[in-house]
Amino acid sequence: MTEKRASSYHNQTDDPKTAHISTNNDESTVDHGMRPLPTKNDHDSNEKRSENLEARLSDNDGDEWVREGSIVVLETAEDLVTQILDTEDDPFEESLTFRTWFLGIGLSIFASVLQEIFYFKPQTIFVSLVFLTVIAYVLGDAMAFAIPRRGWLRYLNPHEFNQKEHAAITIMASAAAVSALATEALAAQALFYGGYPSVGAGIFIVLSSQLLGFGVAGMLRDILVYPTKMLWPMTLPVTTLLQTIHKDKAETKQRMRVWYIIFFCLFFWEILPEYIFIVLTGVSIVCLADQHNLVITNLFGGASGNEGLGFLSLCFDWNYIAAFNSPLWYPLQTTVNMLIGICGCYILFMATFVHMLMWNWDDLKVAWTWAHPRNLAKLANPHTYMFWRNTETPEERLARKVDDPTLDPHYKVMLRNKYKEVPMWCWAGVMVVSWVVGIICLYSIKSTLPWWGYLVALMFTYLFALFFGAQSGITGFGFNLQPICQMLAGYLFPGRPLANFYFTCFTYNTSTQASLLAKDLRLAQQNHIPPRTTFALQVTGCLVGGIFNWVMMHSIVQNQAEILKSIQGTNIWSGQNIQQFNTLAIAWSIASRMFSVGSRYQWVTLAYLIGFLVPIPTYIAYKITGNKKWGYLNPSIILWYMGNLFVGINSALNMFFILAFVSQFYIRRYHPEFFVKYNYLVSAAMDGGTQVMVFILTFAVAGGSGKAHPFPTWAGNPDLSVHNADYCMVNPANNG
Repeated sequence: MTEKRASSYHNQTDDPKTAHISTNNDESTVDHGMRPLPTKNDHDSNEKRSENLEARLSDNDGDEWVREGSIVVLETAEDLVTQILDTEDDPFEESLTFRTWFLGIGLSIFASVLQEIFYFKPQTIFVSLVFLTVIAYVLGDAMAFAIPRRGWLRYLNPHEFNQKEHAAITIMASAAAVSALATEALAAQALFYGGYPSVGAGIFIVLSSQLLGFGVAGMLRDILVYPTKMLWPMTLPVTTLLQTIHKDKAETKQRMRVWYIIFFCLFFWEILPEYIFIVLTGVSIVCLADQHNLVITNLFGGASGNEGLGFLSLCFDWNYIAAFNSPLWYPLQTTVNMLIGICGCYILFMATFVHMLMWNWDDLKVAWTWAHPRNLAKLANPHTYMFWRNTETPEERLARKVDDPTLDPHYKVMLRNKYKEVPMWCWAGVMVVSWVVGIICLYSIKSTLPWWGYLVALMFTYLFALFFGAQSGITGFGFNLQPICQMLAGYLFPGRPLANFYFTCFTYNTSTQASLLAKDLRLAQQNHIPPRTTFALQVTGCLVGGIFNWVMMHSIVQNQAEILKSIQGTNIWSGQNIQQFNTLAIAWSIASRMFSVGSRYQWVTLAYLIGFLVPIPTYIAYKITGNKKWGYLNPSIILWYMGNLFVGINSALNMFFILAFVSQFYIRRYHPEFFVKYNYLVSAAMDGGTQVMVFILTFAVAGGSGKAHPFPTWAGNPDLSVHNADYCMVNPANNG
């Protein structure tokens, strides 16, 4: 961190809590914030901070700076957003240019089409934010280089490709890079229920469900975006990459060299575990020692799908290590809770290995995935508001824009530079219009969802977006709410699977969309994109993405209907996601006979109620003892991971935790300067290199574009009909 950067923030912020940092050359501190006259609130706040200095809880690993000589260890969310991310801002830097709209809309079409196509594939890829950022940089820089700045062409290329343009393109494309659940509902209705009568209504119901989530995100931005503690950790690598690319070249030359080296190293490395040397997906010494023992496979295998628990396996494929999120940016508190849950999962699964038929598993099969301990996590989220509510009172929300110490420093910079805020009526208007369009479309397509059910769905959308969005913003961990939404619909609308489809669409999909767009609002805030510009970018992304989601869904369903309805599918197309969605809706539509108290599977539903009570003991212990370490235990995350290993490739977990602790504990605590400069940049480079190569391999050799071209069998690429990828014994049941 340079003196110049620190001074810049000193001149731009008035946050009395803003941290200090020591330079390498001397042990004096550089003040990062102008200190106004202290108020009573400041005095009370400082008293509390002094009293609780040693035991201070933070949802992102502590509340205070920890000094070790002249080095400052980053402990809080505020430390991260002011020291990892640059708070400098040029309010005159343009973000809306021809490049922004041309590349933003183009990448929005690309991302939405690709995501929808892969929804109907047996092999799924998620279009990530880092991937879009890398592609936007390549294309934006190419346009800046290729288009002359003379004559009328200067309007197409007014200046160098800058950070705000780059961030704006990424945000627009990110808003489109989803497969809207409404297309899943429409596809299921078309395939299994005789279709839906109005094509126009089908398009508008997709747009309605997406924009409702956008409106909810905007209405809740005071809670989900503006506070410093709403870190949304997954945005840190992206903003770090954007700032490193576009800052002064002399200052960032070394960091960009590191980024390029790691990007291309991972780019070429991924050819090995993904194609040539698949044993690297999961190296299990135990399986290599005993290749003919099914118990060994179930416990120590994990390199192939649905193989085993992956206990003691090591994975060298970043595509699986960071399959959902990178271990380099997960807060340490979240990682510890995940590890506790995984250890509990090992114990639970091993202890009950010979009792797997206790719920007549042969009847339920894989489709009944909710019958696992992680269901306790769904309603275990009282933890979120029990421990977070004390930092977000109505009084603080009213005072935040004046002198609230919890306000994100980046947002304060934007306030100082007088960016115009989006009026609340704009967000409310988007919600009202989307809601009206949605209810008209629901009746037009004969959804069987009544108007009052639609209102109830909106109510749950708000609740889920608030509590689960806060959980994701603080910890970086998100939940799959689809099972609980389908359960609610099952009891509200018995015997109506179509109503279940659309209730789930306007609860699960809309609340998830709200969380994703809140994350992008935070990304815009970190890059100082004007709020009204962000509003236009996200609306455009939602509209473009929704339209092309529907276009691709309609085309695929029309041309591949028989394959999508078949159980096996092909190596090119699969209806597994739609079939599962339909099966769950049918099952929950008879919930009163299958899952109610006294019925055969009553514990599936009772698990939700038990889960609601699970956080209470830790909260009581916290209130009685005053020891805020109790707050580090997050039962919702622990219980989710206690049921995490029931499916998929599980060999990557050990490496995930090793890298997470090396990054967020060892390097962050003992090498904070290296952590500040490189941790999130390295994460972005590894994600980017991996995802670009996986994307290429998917279409080139993995059958994404038609015929697959497998690599010849050798010791590092075993015959999967004889051995699993880690040489564990193949379960004979898997071969029919």
